[in-house]
Amino acid sequence: VIVVFALGLLAKPMLVTLPFVLLLLDWWPLGRVARAGSGGRNDPAARSQGALVAEKIPLLVLAIGASIVTIVAQQSAGALNSMANTPLSFRVGNALVSYAMYLWKTVWPTGLVVFYPPATQLPIWKPIAAALVLLAISLLVARQARRVPALAVGWLWYLGTLVPVIGLVRQGDQAMADRFTYLPSIGLFLMAAWGLPAIATRDRTPPWLAVAAGAVLVACIGGTVHQLRHWESSVTLFTHALAVDPENYVATGNLGVALTTLGRHDEALQLQRRAVALQPTNAKFRVSLGSALARLGRRDEAEAEYVEAVRLDPTNALAEYDLGLVRAERGALDDAIAHYRRAIALDPRYAKAYHNLGWALAERGALAEAIPAYQQALALDSSLIAAHNNLAIALEGVGRTDEALTHYAAAVALAPNEPRARANYGAMLAGAGRYPEAIAEYRAALRLNPDFAEVRAALAETKAAAAARAH
Repeated sequence: VIVVFALGLLAKPMLVTLPFVLLLLDWWPLGRVARAGSGGRNDPAARSQGALVAEKIPLLVLAIGASIVTIVAQQSAGALNSMANTPLSFRVGNALVSYAMYLWKTVWPTGLVVFYPPATQLPIWKPIAAALVLLAISLLVARQARRVPALAVGWLWYLGTLVPVIGLVRQGDQAMADRFTYLPSIGLFLMAAWGLPAIATRDRTPPWLAVAAGAVLVACIGGTVHQLRHWESSVTLFTHALAVDPENYVATGNLGVALTTLGRHDEALQLQRRAVALQPTNAKFRVSLGSALARLGRRDEAEAEYVEAVRLDPTNALAEYDLGLVRAERGALDDAIAHYRRAIALDPRYAKAYHNLGWALAERGALAEAIPAYQQALALDSSLIAAHNNLAIALEGVGRTDEALTHYAAAVALAPNEPRARANYGAMLAGAGRYPEAIAEYRAALRLNPDFAEVRAALAETKAAAAARAH
């Protein structure tokens, strides 16, 4: 049990409530709680409450450890919002509303979206109404607890397993998330499966309840089919989220990114502008808007957005990297190098930043510095075709031809349909006197691009050199 619980925590840290769930199951349906005064003599499996808690201690230790690790990890990643930024009263109110909304969306699953923006204001009537609903259900469950323990176990399961993600300690930006209900909703299903039949009759399940259950299952199937349509692509997912809430800034920005991948740049630009208008202090949206502007050739506006993103969030490595790209395009290589270095300092595993740093250094003539940057980029991501190709050029420039050939070959292997990679490899092979291989690469490049005049001329020279050697 301890090993499986540890694996469960690695998969989903909100499983930390399992020891308390097991205590509930000890009461019902396992019946392991000894009756007062019986000493457990009536049931060999019965234990005192203290003994039942004691046997869960190893699990509690794991749960506490997992909680600490999760909080530290979230905090270091910037996902754990400072409690000082959100008053306790607001977080408690949001937790009450979320409890009620999760309950309602489980019973009536409509308006489900991938991201629920947090409310900037919470009308006092909402947490009060939610608290009254929760209190009413709790009182009804308490009245039936002795006769129908499944209701109490299910309700406490639901309330307890939501505690880690209910928002008392804010994790991320969302007000709530459907995925947080995967485990808590089991408690509600326990109430429905065992509690409703017990309330309806003491003897047997009435036919009307079976018919109602069948109708619910059919409705769930239809709802699932409908909901899956929203998950067909990023475009359908975020379009649906905006249909539910036009002010959903995350859906707005992400739909813009999705449209960009489809080449719909003008639409994407409008969405990114809308996202920035909704969240003007969000550095990520500023970067996305800058990228959308850069794709349309509006570099001055793009640069302004990147500069603002860096000002809003000095730890944003992507903003530094994109600012480096713009400065490099302007020929300001020293500025570009500085931004690439800052991006790497913020994210030491940023392979593209290492590659572009190498390119900028090579352009400035510092090949000895460029080569280690390219090598680090490939150590982090060996699939970077440009890094292989540019490293080969740099190595060739310092006379390390054998190593250069290796990286030219790697670039061709990764992009066999790229004529420039074929041409570069062919040139290197020709320079090494390996004419037959060079001719094969040149011919492959011309098959891919018949108008490649430079390669056609190189092919003719290489054929002539090969013929001269043969004679």
